[in-house]
Amino acid sequence: MTIITVQIALTLIGAGMFGYGVLEDNDAFRLAAIGTLAVALVLRFVRKRTQKHDVPPG
Repeated sequence: MTIITVQIALTLIGAGMFGYGVLEDNDAFRLAAIGTLAVALVLRFVRKRTQKHDVPPG
């Protein structure tokens, strides 16, 4: 599973939780949704470090 797949999944889950929290007037769901969306946002800055194999050393 790639980082992008996790980001999309967390964003959709967070949006759904937020919508449910608004419909049911449930503060706990809204706060959990905000936390989930914040994690998805932080994952935006996580990238795999790639090694440059084409560049000769020195």
